[in-house]
Amino acid sequence: MPYKICPICITEFKYHRKSQVCCSLTCSNKLRYKTRPVRKTCTEWKCSKCKIVKQRKEFLERSNGDIRSRCKSCESEDRKQSYKYVPKILSEEERDYNRKREKEVYTPKKYGIRYEDILNMLIQQNYLCKICKKINISEKYNIDHCHKTGKVRGLLCSSCNSGLGKFKDNKEILLRGVEYLRKSCE
Repeated sequence: MPYKICPICITEFKYHRKSQVCCSLTCSNKLRYKTRPVRKTCTEWKCSKCKIVKQRKEFLERSNGDIRSRCKSCESEDRKQSYKYVPKILSEEERDYNRKREKEVYTPKKYGIRYEDILNMLIQQNYLCKICKKINISEKYNIDHCHKTGKVRGLLCSSCNSGLGKFKDNKEILLRGVEYLRKSCE
């Protein structure tokens, strides 16, 4: 196989393609950035937005010393335009509608069940958390599901749901936690 000499590190290397110039990706990157035209030395530059040739001082500099492609005035206009967008402030009725829609349509779809199934689960659980059986979850509940199979296991309060999440749904870790609590309470 033929050999070439790398122009950056000046070592001899076997090339795999005729177009290969350097021995490694590191050297080819060094060569690419070494040979590209440097904008730092330009005295005039054309703005990519307004297409007007302006003095170098009319352009902002990047941290590496390169000149930005748009002039200061175009950059300023764009920044002002981005601040003009003000999100619509929703009325109480619109917020209630969005919450209801989230609860009845999007959340069940995410877990592959119907809203009626969630209501049935609430009734079966007597509107209580499936783990602690203390907190009324008629308004705010978390749908607990297996992360491997996606199967819904039940409805939990936020504390119990985050507790299961902290134990990474791992039975062995939970059982060790139960043992720890038993031993520490004796």
